[in-house]
Amino acid sequence: MTASTIIINLAYISLLLATFTRAIVSLRLFLIVSGLGFIAFGVIDQNWSMVAWNVVTIFLHLRQLALHLRSQRRVALPADDDAVRRRHFPDLTDFEFTVLWSMGETIDCVDDVLMRRGEVHGRVALILDGTVVVERAGSTTVRLQPGALIGEMSFVAGGPATAQTRAVGTVRLREWKHERLAALEVLNPAASKALHRFIERDLVAKVA
Repeated sequence: MTASTIIINLAYISLLLATFTRAIVSLRLFLIVSGLGFIAFGVIDQNWSMVAWNVVTIFLHLRQLALHLRSQRRVALPADDDAVRRRHFPDLTDFEFTVLWSMGETIDCVDDVLMRRGEVHGRVALILDGTVVVERAGSTTVRLQPGALIGEMSFVAGGPATAQTRAVGTVRLREWKHERLAALEVLNPAASKALHRFIERDLVAKVA
C-alpha cells in the first residue's frame, strides 16, 4: 500500500468520524484533520486544485472554531450559578453550563407536594435551597438537602413517580422538563452528558 493510499484513507476515516460527533469542537477538528490529509494527498498526486480547495476549507474551519471558543469565553456566570457549576458540573465550561441552566427554570415552593407517587410529572429538579421529604411506600421517609435531585428515577426509567416528594417550608428548585432535556442532547451533547453523569451519581448516592 502506497503512502498516498494510506493518507487518503486516513482522511476519509477522519471525515467519517466527523459525521458521528455532535460536539462542535470535535466536529471541526475532525474536518480539519481530514482536510490536511486531502492536502497531503493532493501534493503527492500533484492535484493542485484539491490542495487549494482544502486550504480554503481548513482556513474557514479554523476561523469558525476560533469564533466558537471565543464566544464561550465571553460568558460570565453570576456567583450563585458559578457555585452550582463548580460543585455539580466542574467539567463544563461556563458556556456549556449556561446552555444547560437556560433549559430549566427556578421555582419556589412552600410546604407543597412536588411530585405524587403514581403520577407522570415529566420533569427532574435540583434542590437549590431548603429541605424536601421523600415519602415512599410503607411510610418510609427520606430527607433531601440542597444538591440532591428529585424525579430523576422517572427521567431515567420512564413512567410515573415511584415516591411522593414534599417541600418542608420554603424550597427553591431548578426544574427541567424531559422534552427540554431531550433537546439538550442535540443542542449541547457535552452539557447533556454532564447532567446524565450527575443523575447517575445522585442515584448511586441514594442507593448507598
